[in-house]
Order: sequence, then C-alpha cells, then structure tokens
Amino acid sequence: MSLSFAQIQQAWQAQDPSLVDKLCLLATQVDDIPESPIPEHELTFDRFLDKIFSHQFREQHPEVQFAERVAMIAKLEADEGVYPLPDRYKIHITLTALWEDGSAYSRAILKQAITALPVSYGAWKGLKRIYKQAEFSQDYEIFGQIAAKIDLQRFNQTANSAVSLATKTYMSLRAWRYLRQLGQQMPIGYIDAAVCVLASYDETMTAGSLAQTNSWVLNHICFHNSLDYGVNRFSSRSPRKLFDAKGRAFSEAWQRDPEPLIQLLAIAKNEAVRQFATDSLKHDFKTQLRDVSGETLQYLSAGQAHSKARDEMIVWLLENSPHFEKSKFKTLGLHQVVLQLLHSHYPAAYQYAIGYAKSYAQDLSLTELMLLAMSDYEPVRAFAINSILSRDPVADIGVNGWGQLLDTEHHYQTASKQLSKHFTRRDLTPEWFFERLTSGRTHSVKFAIKKLPELYSAKELGTEYFIRVAQQLDIPEQQDFSAYNDSDCMDFALDQLRRLDLSQVNAAVWQMLLLHPLSQSTITDWFDEDVLSAATLDMSYWHALAYEPDWQVSEYIEQLKSADTLIKNWQKHLAFDEYLAENVRDWLSDVRRFAPIDLGFDWLMNLAHSEQALYREFAIERINKGFLPADFVAYLDSNEDASTDNASSNSIDNKGSDSSAATEVDLTGQRYLFTGKMQSMTRGEAEKVVKAANGAISGAVNGKLDYLVIGDDGSPLYGNGRKGSKQVKAESLIADGAPLKIISETAFLQMLSGQSREVSEDDTFAGANALWHMATDDATAPISELAISYLSHHHEQICMALTDRPVDPDAIIPSSFFNAERVIPLLQHRNSQLRDFGLLLSKYEMATWQTTPALWLMMAESPYTDITQLLKRALLDKPSVANRRYHVQSAQLNAGMLNALIESKARVARQIGITLLQRHANFQDVQSLYRLTQSTDHEVRYAAVTMLWKHYKTRHVSPNWQPASSDSKDKDAARDKDNSAQPVITEQSDKRLASLPAEADQLLMLLRRGLFELPPGRLGGSQEPSTSDSNKHKNQRYSDKNSASPQSSDTSESDSNITLKPISASRAKLALIETFRDVALADSTFAALIMPTLFTFTHSAGKMERHACLVAVTRLLHRYPELCKNLQPVASA
Repeated sequence: MSLSFAQIQQAWQAQDPSLVDKLCLLATQVDDIPESPIPEHELTFDRFLDKIFSHQFREQHPEVQFAERVAMIAKLEADEGVYPLPDRYKIHITLTALWEDGSAYSRAILKQAITALPVSYGAWKGLKRIYKQAEFSQDYEIFGQIAAKIDLQRFNQTANSAVSLATKTYMSLRAWRYLRQLGQQMPIGYIDAAVCVLASYDETMTAGSLAQTNSWVLNHICFHNSLDYGVNRFSSRSPRKLFDAKGRAFSEAWQRDPEPLIQLLAIAKNEAVRQFATDSLKHDFKTQLRDVSGETLQYLSAGQAHSKARDEMIVWLLENSPHFEKSKFKTLGLHQVVLQLLHSHYPAAYQYAIGYAKSYAQDLSLTELMLLAMSDYEPVRAFAINSILSRDPVADIGVNGWGQLLDTEHHYQTASKQLSKHFTRRDLTPEWFFERLTSGRTHSVKFAIKKLPELYSAKELGTEYFIRVAQQLDIPEQQDFSAYNDSDCMDFALDQLRRLDLSQVNAAVWQMLLLHPLSQSTITDWFDEDVLSAATLDMSYWHALAYEPDWQVSEYIEQLKSADTLIKNWQKHLAFDEYLAENVRDWLSDVRRFAPIDLGFDWLMNLAHSEQALYREFAIERINKGFLPADFVAYLDSNEDASTDNASSNSIDNKGSDSSAATEVDLTGQRYLFTGKMQSMTRGEAEKVVKAANGAISGAVNGKLDYLVIGDDGSPLYGNGRKGSKQVKAESLIADGAPLKIISETAFLQMLSGQSREVSEDDTFAGANALWHMATDDATAPISELAISYLSHHHEQICMALTDRPVDPDAIIPSSFFNAERVIPLLQHRNSQLRDFGLLLSKYEMATWQTTPALWLMMAESPYTDITQLLKRALLDKPSVANRRYHVQSAQLNAGMLNALIESKARVARQIGITLLQRHANFQDVQSLYRLTQSTDHEVRYAAVTMLWKHYKTRHVSPNWQPASSDSKDKDAARDKDNSAQPVITEQSDKRLASLPAEADQLLMLLRRGLFELPPGRLGGSQEPSTSDSNKHKNQRYSDKNSASPQSSDTSESDSNITLKPISASRAKLALIETFRDVALADSTFAALIMPTLFTFTHSAGKMERHACLVAVTRLLHRYPELCKNLQPVASA
C-alpha cells in the first residue's frame, strides 16, 4: 500500500492511533519512478546529495556551502517545480507539528515515532529540530529519547548512507556536553536527565555488546571517571556491568536520593540499565531502603515483566526491611507482589516465592498452578504439581485439568496415570479425545491413540468421526513434519478407517486426503492395493493430478486453495507434485482401473502435444493401446470446426464417461481362448467373465475359435524369441482364411465393457492419412512423435517386431497405405526421426512397391548412408528370410530405372545401376552398351566395354584356350565374389544375343571408328547439355512422383534404350582409348586383340590420340611382354 503525505496529515488531524505505523510506512516507501527522464537542469533530492558530497562543492568556503545548501533545500521544499520532493522527505513537518501541539495524544504519538522511525532524511530534519528545542526547554523525556536513539545508531552502517557518521557523532557529543553542563551547574537536573536518557536505551542492547562499547553518552554516564576515551569514542573493554561506583559521572549526585533510581528500575527498557539501577540502590542506599514502603514494592512489581534486576531488588528489599513480615504481606498489599515472583527468572526470587506460597498461599487457583506447572524451572514445577496432586483429582482438577497437564513435557506421565485411574467413558468422551488427537501435542496425541481404542471401537465411532479427525489435522508452517505429531494422528485415523466400510465414504474425502501431505502416502498405497477404487473419483480430478497444466486451471484445486473456511497450512502450500503425478499416471495406465477411452481422447492428445517427454510417452502408450485410426479424423475435425468439436467430443470422450457404468454384454455364440500372462486378471477369472456373459471357452486353437486373447503383461514370446504354439497356429489358420481374430487383453476388456467399435476401411485410411500429416507437416512438433509411434504400432508386421504382439484386427492400418510415393520422400528428410521412420517402413514394405524410376533414384542419391545401404541390400542381395520384406524382385526392375541410376551424378547410384545391368542380361542391349562406352564416367565405360567383350568373347576362342578346372573355377568365383568393383555376371540366355556380330573383329570396329572417324580436335559447337537443360532433366526426375501409377510408368519405359548425355568428341576418343586399355589390362586375350590397332595410332599426327595410344601400349607391354610380336601396324580399313 502506498501512502501520501496528505493522508498522513489527515490521520494526524483525526488522531488516528495507527499514525506511527503510517509514518514508518511512508519513511520506507520507495519513490515513484518518473514516466519520462528528468532533465539535467531540474533539481532532485538525489542530485542535491550528489552535489553536496562532491569534491568540488567541499572545496568551497563553509559559509558558501551552507548558503547553497539552504537555497537548494528551499527550492526542493517549495513544491513549485515539475519534480517536487517525494512525500517521505516531508515527515519532519508532521513531527514538528506533533512537538508543537503538546497535547497528550500528540506527545504519546511523538514518543512512539521517535522510537520507531528510521534515522533517514525525512525524519532526521524533524528529530534534530525537536532535539534542540527539547534541550533548550529542558524537556528531558524527549531529549533522552532522541539522545539515546542517536547514541545507539551512531555506528550503524545501515543508516550511515542517510545521515553521516559525522553528523550523528556531533549530536552525541552535544548530548553529553549538555548533560555534563547540567551535572556541573544543576546536579539534580543532571540525574533527572540521565534517568530519561538511560530509560530510553533499546532492550536489544546488552552489556559488552558492540552497541554499548561504541556508545558515547551511555559510557560517559556510567564510566566517565574510569575508562579512557578519545575525541568521540571510548576504548574497548571486556563485557561488564554498567554500574561502577567510582567510574560513574557525578557519583555524588546519584547518592542524594533513591527515588530517581527506583523510577529508572521501573521504567527502563534495557535489562543492563535496570541492573545498573539495582546495583546503585544496593550500593548507595543500603540503610535508607530498610524503611522502604510497601507502595514502592508495588510500584516496582508493576514495572517490566520478568526482569531479573527488578526481582533481585524486590527480594533484597523484602529480606532487608524489618517492617516486612510474611504473615502481614496480605495486609501490606505484598501478597500478589511475592506470588508474581513465582514467574521470575531470578532463582533467589522464585525460591523466596515458593517458600512463602507453601505457608501462606495454599489456595492458589488451578489456572495459576497450571501455569506454574509449565515453568522453565524445576523447583517451580515441583511446587505446582505437588499442589495439584494434593487436591481431589476428579472434583478439583477434573478431566480438562489433567488434559492440560497431559500436554506438558514434564507432567504427561502423571496426567496419564491420573486419567487412566480416575476417569471412565462417561468422562473421557469421544469429543474429549477429538480435542487431544487434533491438539498437535505429542503426549496428548499418544495418550489418545492408546486410550481411545480401549474405550471405543472403530465401528462405534463411525467413519465420520475419523474423517473429521483427518480433516482437522495440519502441517506446521515450515512444512517439516517428519517428526510432527499430527502425522502419527493421521496414521491412527486412517488405520481406524481401514477397519470400516469405506465404500460409503464420499469420493470427495479421498480426493482431499490424497492431496493432504500427512495422508498422501497411505491413500496412495490404498489405491495401489485396490482398497479404494480409482474409478470412483472424477476423471477431471485425475487429469489435474497427472498433468501440471490441468492442475493450474483446475477449479477443484482453486477451491481447495481459497476455501471459505479457515485455510490450513497444507492448503496454502499445495503445489503440483510430480511424484504423485507419476503414481496417478501409473493408475491411469492400468487397464484394470481405466480403459484408455476412459481417459478421454482429447485429453490424451493434449498430453501428446506437450513439450515434456514424460507426458508424451504416457499419452502415446495409452493412445496406441486404446484408440482406432478413425478417432484421429474426429479429433482433427474438432480442431477445425467449433461445432464439430462438440460432436467429436461426444463421440469419443463421452464414451469414456459412460464406461464406468455397468454394461451388459452378450457373448453368446463366441468362443474364446487365452494365452500369455494377463495383466488385469488371471486366466481363470477371465474365463469366468466370458462364461458369465454367455460366451464359451475353447480348449484349443481350431477353426471354431472366434478370439485368441493375448495377455498384456510381459512378452508372449518364449525362449529365443519363439511365439507360443497357440499364436502360431492361430496365425496359420488366419492365413488360410479362418474368421479367427487375435486380440489384446485391452481389446478384450473393451469388448466386455461394450466399448469395442467397428469402422470401415475408408475411415481407417482417413485416420491414417490424418496421422501421416501429424507426423510429417512439422517434424519438430511433439505431436509428430505420437503419429510416428501410432503408425508404427498399427502396422501389422512392425507392431509384432516392436511389441511381440499382433495389432488388434480393427486397428490395423493396411499395408497399401504405406506406398512408395508416401515413404520414399521421408528418406530424404532432414529430420532424423522422420528419416528413421521412413527407413523402418521401407524395410517392411519395399518388396511390395511398384514405383517410378524417379523414386528409385531419389533413394539411390540419398546423402544418408543407411538409406543407400538398405537400397543396395534390397536390389543386390540374394533373397532370404531376413530380407523377404524389402528384397526387390527382378520383375520390379525396368530399363527406365537402370537408365536413371546409371545417369545419376551420385557414384553410389551409378554403381548400383551398373551392377544391376551386369546381373540382368535382358537389359544388355548392344546398342545401349555402345552408347555407355561414351559415358563421362570411367566405371560406366569400363563396365560397358567389359560386357561387350564378354558377349563377343563367347564367339572368339583363343588358340591357347583350355577348359578351366573345377578348382580354378571355385577360386575365380571366390575372388570375384570379394571384388565388389567387378562383380561376376551370370550369363543368361536372351534372344537378343543371337544378333551379335559373328566375328570378334566387329568389336574392333568400335575402337577403329573412334580413332579414324572422330576428328582429333573437338567438334564445332558444344555437345554437352546446357545448365538449363541439365536442371530441366533433373527436375523431370523428381516431378509428378505421385501423379502416375507405377504400372503405367513401367509400361512406358520398359522398352526404351539406355540413353546418355553427349560428350565432346575429343573427350569421347580419350575415354574410349583409356577404357579399352583398362579392360585389356584385366584380360590378356582382349589385349592381344586390340594391341595392333593401338600401336598403329602411336604414329598418328594427332598429338592427343598419339600420346594416349603410346601410354596404352606401354602399359600393356609392361603387363604382357609377349605382345611384342603383335606390334605390327594394322592396315587402314
């Protein structure tokens, strides 16, 4: 709350008793921040301080400094500027007005304000002015208050920034100077002023403390003649009493009259000062005080409570006065004075009072004795309990009196014995025990826990009694209740409740107790053990406990925190508990308690959108288990159309709300068999449930079986990953067309509760499509994780691989949904999660794809190694059980696919294309191979020439040829198998091979034409494709990948020849020579065939071809020296 100075003025005029509190609030109030920056020429209080403390200002003459300070302060206080002085700096106006008013109200408020206000600029101006006027008018009371305040805070660093040490030191020096002048000129006035100063010192100061040793005025009063002191401070000494008979200033003045010291003892705030007064009285007036009056003792007794110094003085006066006899204390009015000493902290005082009370105060009230029984001092407690035991335990003390003693640390055993011995059920009522149980007192709670069951049974008291006890219990403010008594009481109340019928208890009670810190652990165990049914509590309550965003907006939680009744500590500190949330999510995951549909589809989808993994994982697991793909269509529609939202929520969420009601399900004519470990019940219990619903149990898996139910607990696989015989046989029957269905335990429970649903294939496809968009539209969105998981767990084969369990028949997403046009683009996605998902789908679906060359090329050119490795295995590995789901059969290949792969810029793609071409002779068209010899890629040219040579080699037999032995064939086969660069090509019969030239010389025509007919220089005009053509060609590869069906693509491209981009004539000539050379280096027969032609062109006029042929001939001769005989130029054709 912010206050203005105008409000302070109104409070003073109205004589508001809380004016001091308002002044203190204003003094510590933070100044308002201006909306716009204050111009530099405007004077503010902070700028005023900066200026007067600056070095430049301090170098001026003191009179100049004073004049400028006065002028600036006047300007600040004028309230005429745009930026007036903050209201907290105007407190001095109110203080001055209170001083000048002089009324009883004003003086009382002023004295309180002097004590309470901080020494800050606003208050300081008023305090300093009042101090000077009080000094002048000899108002010792006000003077003493201000002098003591400044003296104690002189070295206070927290206040040092507001008022300088020099200023406060000046005021302290001035105060002592004034006192000293009084002592010299008017000793009586000095004593009165000194008493007012001493009486004003704060109670927090102790003898020997830093505040006391740093004081100036106090030390002068007490030690002026005995301690060394400098200009503004005394030398430090060890802790000591303030009284020093010789060291105190003006000691003769103190010895004139005891009345000022008696007054100081009665009104002083500080115990050290009161001790100073006691010591002074005993030292200076030992004889005179023998005649002290009873009124003086009554006056002292009415002073500060629990003062050792005061009680010491009272006992000293009672013992040293011959006029005070104990038998006359009542007459003298000293009876209550002495009895008050029973509460003293001074041992001699309470011992004196005990001795007196035993003889003259045996009629002390029970209330007084109860207070004394809880004293901190053993003699007083012993006196009190003995007095209590001397009275009648039933008539005088009663059940309530012993109940109070039961709460004490020292007398609980005595009270327990008395209660057990003298009181019965008639006295110890359930309500009396209720008060003890909820008292929070250790011994009262223990007694009630032990005694209540002895007198009353749990059934007799009823559930309401123990619920009321539990609701009354609370935690301490510090929330540390590990050893708190209410914890034991809560355990007792819940233990008694456990003995009763809990089904009749309102669910709201369990909702509250589950959140109560003292009962949470036990109630959690009860839900775990199914003592309480989680399904009886409202689902929105579970949502709030399981999901923190729902907790923040829960109406129930908000009502609990802001209840109309008195809010308890545990409600104030109520916060979302992740440990409890984890337990709640475990309960919500338990199909014995909740079917997935009970949780609400929309709520689970909210969790699936969460950024926190633990929420997403919970939602994914529940949605995977309990919902169909079609449910996602309704969910997406609900987010797009508000009207559809109501319909969809009714169609999905409301199904869960009705699930708790008993649903009659008729299983007549349906036969069931169970396998695997059940999670919600045993097999025997499941069979009983089926029979109760008119269903039948089959003894084995056969054609008459309708449902094979696989338990949800653990894996249905046996050792080494083998399926159970029942599941294997059921899958075999299904493959043969049997109407049998394999379902999960969750689907079985939904069937029993009437929640099973059948949807059309179109709805399933629509739901799968919605999921696909969730997964791929934003791969970084949390919902993508749910969609990927759901699609994976509802793929028939992938689900079995991930969970060892089949998908429920109604929830299977057809394999046809995961076609190449959907999946292959995922393999190129930058997001690793989507890419891995696409890779997983490819491993299970690639064998069924009939796709376009562009999509095959997209996979082959992937920058991700795992994608290209999968493609290699699919296209190049032999068929096996392991790769049956992704192995690509020969029938799926076509010339268009090979053309796309061989033309690719990616080496991996070209290698795959070459290998496929080598393995499948039906694609090795001679004209296409001739064109491949003109490729820019060396590996492609090499493979083309090699394939051409192998075809011609079958028509050309070397004179030295002999059949190879079986051993050499095996060795060659093994070597070729290891050599991935040159794979073995299995020769296959093909009708096109019959059209090959009859003589090997025809093969040389390729080399000769390349050397003779192509000019040595580059042909005019570029034959290489332009950049725009290249980009256009590239775009055509990937465009319209989903527009045409794979069948139509294969039909249009199956008969097309393999084409190449043209290259320049010179590059083609050099490439041809290098390729023929490399093939010849690997085959001596081929080397002998082409050597004459190459040697002929070593004499060519064309420099480029001449050098190329020289290099080729040289390398061949180095490899095959015997070819020297063939170095005869060939006649030109």
